[in-house]
Amino acid sequence: MRFARSRGYELGQLLVASSLPVADRAPRFRELADRAARHDGYRLEHWRDHTPAEHLEAFAAARSQMVAEAPSGAVDFPDEHWDAARILDEEARAVEAGRTHLTVAAIAPDGEVAGFTILTLAPGKRGAYQDDTLVLRPHRGHGLGMRMKLANLVALAEAAPQRTDVYTWNADENGPMLAINRELGFRPHSIQATWQRG
Repeated sequence: MRFARSRGYELGQLLVASSLPVADRAPRFRELADRAARHDGYRLEHWRDHTPAEHLEAFAAARSQMVAEAPSGAVDFPDEHWDAARILDEEARAVEAGRTHLTVAAIAPDGEVAGFTILTLAPGKRGAYQDDTLVLRPHRGHGLGMRMKLANLVALAEAAPQRTDVYTWNADENGPMLAINRELGFRPHSIQATWQRG
C-alpha cells in the first residue's frame, strides 16, 4: 500500500471475491426460485449464447447502464455504450473461443429489460464465473436480483452439471448484492484492491 501511494496511486475500490459450491444443489436452487417467484408483472427470460432478436435493443440499453449504476468506489470508469451490433459481436467471439454465456433477464411489463445476470463458462474449467448483474434503478425493490440469480443457477445445473462452483467479485460497498450472495451461500475468500493514479 505504501509502495503504491509513494508512486501517486490511490486506493479506488475493494472487491470481495467469493465462491459458491453448486454441485448437486439443483433441487435446492429450484425450490428457492419457486419461493422467490412473484406475480408482479415482471417475467424472467433465459437464453444461452445468443440474445433473442426481440430483446437485443433493450438488452443493449440495459448493459449500457452497468458502469453508470453499479458501485465503483472512487474508480473513474469510462462510460460504456452497447448496441445490438456490439452484443452480436461479443456473442460471436465467445462462441468462437468456446465460451458459453448463460443469461437471465428480467422483462418489465412494458417489454424493457429491467435487469440481467450473466454466467460465463470457460472451456476446460470446473467452475463458472459470474459476470455482470444489474437491476436498473427504476426496477429495484422487487427482489429481481435474487430471482434472476436463482434462475441462472438452475440454468447452470441443467446446462453444465459438471461445474462445481461459481466465482464472483463484488464491490465491498455493494451491500444489496453482497446480501443476496450471502443468502445464496457464497463465501468470501479474498479481498482484491483496485488502485488508480491520483
